[in-house]
Amino acid sequence: PLTPVLSAQRSARFGKNTLPSPSSTLEEALDEMRRDFAASLPERRHALALAWRTLIDGDWNAEDLEVAYRFVHSLAGASETFGFSALGGAARAPNDHLHAISGDAGSVEAQRARPEAETLYAALIAALADA
Repeated sequence: PLTPVLSAQRSARFGKNTLPSPSSTLEEALDEMRRDFAASLPERRHALALAWRTLIDGDWNAEDLEVAYRFVHSLAGASETFGFSALGGAARAPNDHLHAISGDAGSVEAQRARPEAETLYAALIAALADA
């Protein structure tokens, strides 16, 4: 079940080549990278939804939790890097929450943390739609 998630994640993370041409200034290259990142957000939203659905359907097993965590972590970092601070903040909350429970996905504490994770995920999906 992870193959579509990993494929979507890989595509969202490593889309088109955004290296600047030799004649580009640094600022032009950064602007282009920001635009490319913004253009990738619908695909990232879809990939995140797929990863989250896999996590839920897999009853929060450790492997699916790790995939969801890595995706959210990547989104949080990239958002901040490319100047999407509101989106980065929205991703940071579930990132920290998933990180805290990822070491012991089957524990009672992790099970109790699921409703909060669902709330944070919903806020992140909304932020992705607004970005």
